[in-house]
Amino acid sequence: MSSNDTGRHDDGRRVRAAIGMADETPHCKVVLANSIAKSLLEEVRRGLQQLQRKPLLVGFLASADPAARVYAEWTGKTCIEKCVTAHIATIEVPY
Repeated sequence: MSSNDTGRHDDGRRVRAAIGMADETPHCKVVLANSIAKSLLEEVRRGLQQLQRKPLLVGFLASADPAARVYAEWTGKTCIEKCVTAHIATIEVPY
């Protein structure tokens, strides 16, 4: 099997940029979001039990981007599920 000057072997496989790297195992760790969220939410739950009143989170939307609104609404929904009052305020920012 020979390679041509396009950087491909004759059978179409890409030539690795660094020789010898193809057989090495990547050095990374997969961390699932749920494992992080579970401990953080437990910490929040314990903190909320110590408060005398319900906390309020106010999110300020300074964009008409529909995706930003959806994100803010999901954040508010999560807050309410965790006993935090949530309010979304839309503001106009002069550009």
